[in-house]
Amino acid sequence: MIESCLSWKDHIDELISKLNKECYAIRSVKPLMFSEVLRMIYFAYVHSIILYGMVFWGNYSHSKIIFKIQKRIMSVIMNSSISRLLL
Repeated sequence: MIESCLSWKDHIDELISKLNKECYAIRSVKPLMFSEVLRMIYFAYVHSIILYGMVFWGNYSHSKIIFKIQKRIMSVIMNSSISRLLL
C-alpha cells in the first residue's frame, strides 16, 4: 500500500550528511593530492552519491541543498574563490 504523504526528505537528509562528509574528506586530502586525483575522488564518491536516484528526488524542493553542497565541493577542488564564500 502506498501512502499519499510520502516524501523524499529523509532520503535527501541522508544524502546531505554523506556529501558533507565527502566535502570534509576532499578538503582534508586536497593539499596532498594532484587535481586529477581529486577529480577521480569526486567522481568515485560525490558524483555517484548524487546520481543515485536523482531521477526520482531531483525535482523535490529540499534537493536544492544537495546541489549547493555539490557546488561547494567543486569550488574546493577547483581552488575557487567561491569556496571561501560558501565555507
